[in-house]
Amino acid sequence: KREAAWVISNVTHGGTVVDIKALAGNFKCLPPLCDLLESKEPNLILAIMDAIENILRVGKSSSPTDLEEYINEIEECGGSEILEHLQEHDNDEIYKKSYKLLADYFFPKDDENGV
Repeated sequence: KREAAWVISNVTHGGTVVDIKALAGNFKCLPPLCDLLESKEPNLILAIMDAIENILRVGKSSSPTDLEEYINEIEECGGSEILEHLQEHDNDEIYKKSYKLLADYFFPKDDENGV
């Protein structure tokens, strides 16, 4: 699983939009990635969060439907809860990245109301 997570992370960094959408849509890579967020290896956790962020970024730039699908998938498998717990991680980089993912994609500010 660890090796597969590194491969997915690499594809999300250097792959095309089509490649990334295939990983997230056709191959349903988000639930297994979220499971691995509970790893004890900080570098693996950071790589997985980078991959998730890249997938969400592609979803956001592609269509609101894609982004919503990816967010729902992460929430349904407990990934957003794991990200919340990672905000208490000893590693400052993990804390910052988990906070940013949650703020940007799961609890975005309402620009209209300033909330």
